[in-house]
Amino acid sequence: MTYSTITSRGTQKTKKIEIETNAEKLKLQKPNSLLEEQSKLMNEIINLGNFENLPPSPMNENNTDLKKLKTTPLNIAKVQDDFQIQKRTRKNMSINGTGQGNKVTIKGVMAYSHLHICKLDPNLTEEEIIQYLRDNDFTDIRCVKLVSRRPEEYSSFKISAPREVVESLKNPDIWPVGSRINPFLYHLDRKKVQK
Repeated sequence: MTYSTITSRGTQKTKKIEIETNAEKLKLQKPNSLLEEQSKLMNEIINLGNFENLPPSPMNENNTDLKKLKTTPLNIAKVQDDFQIQKRTRKNMSINGTGQGNKVTIKGVMAYSHLHICKLDPNLTEEEIIQYLRDNDFTDIRCVKLVSRRPEEYSSFKISAPREVVESLKNPDIWPVGSRINPFLYHLDRKKVQK
């Protein structure tokens, strides 16, 4: 480890930085005194706790309390003893209705999840998909035929089903060999997105 001081000399156009090493001073000092010297040097450079020499600024010009502020070393043991684990302060404000029977005269809307089914026969229609799913005991299914990348090779569909049924729709035994089932992703139209 070397003890070095940096001095700057220069003109308006250029500045030179010279690094001078005090090797003789290091040989005479003990390690503890070296650490003390380094900490003094760091405190002088950083100028910790010296609020009297602050340059005037709009934030502290009229504030006399800032000049009275004294820095004290942290009591780490006290900080560790007073440590408390914070509980979650934000609560889930959503409430799901459960009312049923004759007293409830209004209806709620079912929550739907959407799946993307692709690699099916290009001649397949939406009605055939809905009928196929009804035959497999799936009710309240909506189906929309999508424009495929290669419409002559395969067709794609967006299937909407109640959330309780979607996991059973992902069963690969229901679908023919070669078809793909994925969550439906809504993509933004890049032409409409403003940059």
